[in-house]
Amino acid sequence: MAAIPAAGDTAVVIGQGLIGSLGTRWLLRHGVRVVVTDLVLERLERAHRWGVVDAVNGREADAEARIRTSIGHGADIVVEASGSTHGALWLGVCCAQSSSARGRPGPLVSSCVNP
Repeated sequence: MAAIPAAGDTAVVIGQGLIGSLGTRWLLRHGVRVVVTDLVLERLERAHRWGVVDAVNGREADAEARIRTSIGHGADIVVEASGSTHGALWLGVCCAQSSSARGRPGPLVSSCVNP
């Protein structure tokens, strides 16, 4: 699997700090449908201005359902950029709904969580 995203791919970026924001912008420039999650409202609003499909507040009770709805068939790319244990748990949510239905081996995953 190539590490270069293709236009039309779907990505989830967990965390919208410096690394997550850079990843989001890069993915958007490659024509990727991007869904982001963060806990800071200002970061989510910024991501919306950039054109993400959805910006989900991870504190909301329906956050998991919103992400699942937004990624539909599953994520082709998942970036964990929060560096938190909670963010790592979101990886499981996003990867569980993989893109294997599209004939692909599953999502490309990148994580900033320290073991």
